[in-house]
Amino acid sequence: MMFHRKLFFIDVVILASVGLPIACASDGTSDEIEPAPDASVAAPDAMAPDAAPDAEAGTETGPCSPSKLCTVPSAAVEKDVKLTSVWGSSKSDVWAVGSAGTVLHYDGAKWEKADLAGPTPEAGSSYTLRSVWLERPDDVWIADGHGIRHTTGWKGPSATEWSFLSFPTDQCTPTSVRGIGGTVWVGRGLYRGWCPWQLGRFEGWSAADPHTVPAIGAANASIAIAMPRSDEAWASFSWRPPMSEVGHRVLRLSVASGDGGASDAATPAWQTEEYDSRTQRAMPAVWGDEHAVWLAGDGGTLRRLARADMQTKRFEIVPGPVSADLKDLFGFGANDIWAVGDEGTVIHWDGTRWTKLSTPFDDADDKPNLVAVWGSSPEDVWIVGDGTMLHFQGNAP
Repeated sequence: MMFHRKLFFIDVVILASVGLPIACASDGTSDEIEPAPDASVAAPDAMAPDAAPDAEAGTETGPCSPSKLCTVPSAAVEKDVKLTSVWGSSKSDVWAVGSAGTVLHYDGAKWEKADLAGPTPEAGSSYTLRSVWLERPDDVWIADGHGIRHTTGWKGPSATEWSFLSFPTDQCTPTSVRGIGGTVWVGRGLYRGWCPWQLGRFEGWSAADPHTVPAIGAANASIAIAMPRSDEAWASFSWRPPMSEVGHRVLRLSVASGDGGASDAATPAWQTEEYDSRTQRAMPAVWGDEHAVWLAGDGGTLRRLARADMQTKRFEIVPGPVSADLKDLFGFGANDIWAVGDEGTVIHWDGTRWTKLSTPFDDADDKPNLVAVWGSSPEDVWIVGDGTMLHFQGNAP
């Protein structure tokens, strides 16, 4: 059954500390010289001393590297499709999306491709789907072209039901969707048109009309979002030519009661604060937890802000092992964080240093760009990119 529903949008409260229009940070710290990649941390097999991969029952794998990153041979993963995002609710409920209207689902044994040939808000058009997010199987959000695609769960390639929130075709397209519980943040970026609003907070998927607000002044910026906890979200704005000069800005969104505080209001007010990433490079990756918030981006740039240093509003420069552009971050705690990027790059943080991991593409002349990473546990990590997919199964028997 095909049906259309809309979302409820709540204004973002912009404090005076966030200037309009948004520009690159100018406190004199943002142009610091990046450290060269540290070759001493580039041990390719640090994740797995034993090179033999462990096969998981029901999971088909292809060639594996010594670090136990294995390619996933599947007819659902088309070589000419760029997969842009991967997320799931468990190891048996994983979604991946990408170019040409591609939606893939993994049930713990096989990947299948959704049949989206039926009527849509923009029939006859196939767009790049840039983000997927879910926390439970019955609440799946996908940034699809000019709007948001939603489903209450996978029921098969043709039987899965979809609902939509569509934005006008002359407005910016969604680039990131992230949430916790019923609170979901959506970022709209530079890919098409202008943006009447760029950060939207939605309280669940409802039939209420969304409420549009003025743009916050970050026109022509792509946006990445992380939501470490229910009262906090982070938005990383990046600019690249030809739309504008290269630049970056990072904002923290939190409930007005402050760090860790719970608002007594039924609909809590949110405030926006700017933090200094100490770089002008594009930083399309952001991730955080109770220990720290991380940024990653162009030229292998890495930044960290420990919770203990939040009052400084200034990220720490962290040396990394690569110079390739990094595209995404995901982690499981203070000593287990993954980052992926161009030229088949995969790096891992063990709590002390970043290490470059070996991949099945190391000997290839044309290495695929890797765009997104997510895992259900430290023993189950998925990575997607240009016509490819990798699976890390750790030391699971």
